Amino acid sequence: MSTLKDVAKECGLSVTTVSRALNNRGYISSEAHEKIQAAMKKLNYQPNEIARSLSKQSSKSIGVIMPYIDQPFFSRLLNYLELEADKKGYILYVFCSKAYAAKEEEYLEICKRHRVAGIILCTDAVNIDKFASVSVPIISLEREISYAAESIVCDNEAGGKMVAEHLYRQGCRKLLYLNPGHWTGMQSDSRGISFRRQGEQMGMQVKEYCATWEEHKRLDYHKTILEVLEKNPDADGIFCNGDAMALQTIQICHRKGIDIPGQVRIVGYDDAQLAELSWPPLTTVHQPIREMAEKAIESVDRLCNGRKIAAKVLLPVTLVIRETA
Repeated sequence: MSTLKDVAKECGLSVTTVSRALNNRGYISSEAHEKIQAAMKKLNYQPNEIARSLSKQSSKSIGVIMPYIDQPFFSRLLNYLELEADKKGYILYVFCSKAYAAKEEEYLEICKRHRVAGIILCTDAVNIDKFASVSVPIISLEREISYAAESIVCDNEAGGKMVAEHLYRQGCRKLLYLNPGHWTGMQSDSRGISFRRQGEQMGMQVKEYCATWEEHKRLDYHKTILEVLEKNPDADGIFCNGDAMALQTIQICHRKGIDIPGQVRIVGYDDAQLAELSWPPLTTVHQPIREMAEKAIESVDRLCNGRKIAAKVLLPVTLVIRETA
């Protein structure tokens, strides 16, 4: 494996000059840059990102801490984060905590050791006070944190309100709100609060049910959904806080012979790729996941270059009307 010394020898420059060029320190002539690039290509030399970061405040890397990767929202978000990071020359260190605080603390230490340029925090763990002492800039997604450099959130309150209004216009009066989990303390909690408030203000009955922690971890809500439908055979509108739960609700309705949207109308949240492939295609609230990823990477890059960013960014959501409601 080629070393920095090999590159310096190949291009006839000092190791110090080559190092300065790779770390963008001081003036290096265009001729010297060309020699160094040619030598690196010939020797197939790859700069060690971690080693380079030791002489700098941060590396060209970004830490991403997620509670899950196998859920539709997070998998799409990660895909867009990787695309945007690549455009700006960053690499991602991706960590999946399963919402365990101890794992997040471990991942934070790894990020600090690797001197990441920033941390994109997508966690829904309850105990996040430990993040307050981290000197690395934090960009939080779908959670407002006072010590984050920037919080990027979607207008969840508007999303819940527009679902209630849409179901009312479709003739629904007995509504169910199915929540994958209310213990998270995430911005998504405001969807249900807004949905219930708007529904009741319009004279509709709204009942809320929550899945268990074990169901949430497995992403399998069948047991709770089945129990809720059996308790509420006269429900004519269902709002699921997440497309995964909505798609499983459609499955169970099919098995029980419940007509959609004839007997009950179903609305999801996120606009996952599978939403339009279900039968009937799922009406859902579209979250601007790509825009969230673009903004998060852009904010880290701006901070690295000494530019200002907003403390909070609020992105709009839209209702995508298909055939379930």
